[in-house]
Amino acid sequence: MALSRHLCVLLLLAAVTAEAAKIQTYKENGCSEDLTNTFTVVCNSCQTFSDQSSVKISDVQAKNRISIHDRKNCENYSKVAEIYGGACVNQGKHKIRAVYIAC
Repeated sequence: MALSRHLCVLLLLAAVTAEAAKIQTYKENGCSEDLTNTFTVVCNSCQTFSDQSSVKISDVQAKNRISIHDRKNCENYSKVAEIYGGACVNQGKHKIRAVYIAC
């Protein structure tokens, strides 16, 4: 019985300390001026926001796949960029509206 409780505690701790990424959005290209929002996003989730010119993704590992979208809700057809690990991504023809963090 004690082993089962110990295992449950370990699983709970693993869930609480799940990886999280930091997404910062900017009004201008370059990820250096006009910061508009900062989001903390858990793995395998989409963060939607209003029209932005650039996004900076940090606190992720190089193996994490990040997709950048020009439509809300990270619809697959709206993917405009895909990177691994953290970086600054500038908009293309359309504003950036969502980021998906895969783990």
